[in-house]
Amino acid sequence: MLLRPRIVVLVFLASAMLIAQDVPRINVSTEEAASHLIKKVDPDYPEFAKAAGIQGVVRISVGINSEGLIRNITHEELEVTGPPSLEEAAEKAITQYLYKPFEKDGKHANANTIVEVPFQLSPGITPHTYPLPALTFDSFFGKDIKTGILVPFSSLSPRLQKWFRGALNDSIDTSNSPSGQELQKDEAIRGTWVNQIPGNDPQARLYVLHTAGNAYCGGAGGNCLVTLVEERGEKIRLVTQTSANSYFLHPRPGSAFPDVFFSHHMGMGILDFEGYANIDSLWGQLYCGTIIGEYIPAKSHLQSCQ
Repeated sequence: MLLRPRIVVLVFLASAMLIAQDVPRINVSTEEAASHLIKKVDPDYPEFAKAAGIQGVVRISVGINSEGLIRNITHEELEVTGPPSLEEAAEKAITQYLYKPFEKDGKHANANTIVEVPFQLSPGITPHTYPLPALTFDSFFGKDIKTGILVPFSSLSPRLQKWFRGALNDSIDTSNSPSGQELQKDEAIRGTWVNQIPGNDPQARLYVLHTAGNAYCGGAGGNCLVTLVEERGEKIRLVTQTSANSYFLHPRPGSAFPDVFFSHHMGMGILDFEGYANIDSLWGQLYCGTIIGEYIPAKSHLQSCQ
């Protein structure tokens, strides 16, 4: 099972001043941590996961401060039984947990542990599994983001153009003046290629927007800002905004759109990928993993984080 490293730091201003460097730190088991749990919040079941028939247990490594509050979430120890669409809901739930403070040598202590968050479908909903398609390096090589059905940015609806401009807010340099930030957005839009993903839903359009430029690309792998967005009538739905260098489309029987996989070049012989699917008109992440090996399909192997 593939582990997905990512760190989300949660800041609790009210208690930050109370966490001194000399507070002891201990490691506790999942069972011991559960016995200290005072307040537990059940996660909201994601609608996409319900529609897709996804259930499982999210295991997240957390830090608990000396007051019993979740201090941080570290995904270095995360394992998801099933696709990753349950992860965000699990995070939101555990950030509201409250624990009886742990102790060491008679002092309150910070604690590290792994929290398990189960997701169980309601009776009558059939669980499903989704095997990965046979992905290799060749699935992504030669399929640059800027290939496919290209349409000019100006051909997008005014509503979608305005939405995308706002979606760039998290990616611009906020140290610039407001006018400088707007100029940075103008530059980003000029460097944005738009792919329309083919589908058979006449009420919706699916786009991949690939934004190049130094401010939006990083590393030698050619990974740049990529936005997958669906426009359905007056509604605009962000599927994901990520960093990628190529994509792969995999048809899904009964779905209005193909599954969309993005690859992230991590180094010689290593590609991370994530895959998104439309099920019952809902979008969600269904796959993720890594392709490891030489740039020869027969010598590569696939790891799934499901």
